[in-house]
Amino acid sequence: MSADGTRWIRHGLFRCYHPGGALASEGTYVDGQEQGLWTDYHENGQIAAKGHYDSGKEVGRWEFWNADGSPGER
Repeated sequence: MSADGTRWIRHGLFRCYHPGGALASEGTYVDGQEQGLWTDYHENGQIAAKGHYDSGKEVGRWEFWNADGSPGER
């Protein structure tokens, strides 16, 4: 909960799912900001993107793949 008690703040493991139920994204929030490794997935389960966050900002090299597993672009 935010300091003023008006909204929830994400903290800890986060998972989001595609409408069909397959995992779409997973990573960790720390005090409402993305932190550490995050991975996004295509609906077929193939990895779509992988990279790191630091205090809610993308850092370092991010990698991307197409749904068929071939290298992709952002």
